[in-house]
Amino acid sequence: MAKALRKLNIPVTVILDAAVGYIMEKVDLVLVGAEGVVESGGIINKIGTNQIAVCAKAQNKPFYVVAESFKFVRLFPLNQQDVPDKFKYKADTLKTIPSH
Repeated sequence: MAKALRKLNIPVTVILDAAVGYIMEKVDLVLVGAEGVVESGGIINKIGTNQIAVCAKAQNKPFYVVAESFKFVRLFPLNQQDVPDKFKYKADTLKTIPSH
């Protein structure tokens, strides 16, 4: 997405999720992609988007989501358990380090 915006001469800065709180006061707006858009207008996305949105709201920054029309899904999830597994983050990919 950043490459496409730059080709249109739109200034873009891509930042790490961990830097969101630090940089948010300096940005004009937030633009994110989505894995899916549900019937309520909510979005399904990977880990990190919720925290970015919360930080943007706290700083009164506009927050926009862009997604292709084929990503509109006929779902109305009420909580994380209602989201299909294919959209969920797999916590089992993390390995527990034993404490000594």
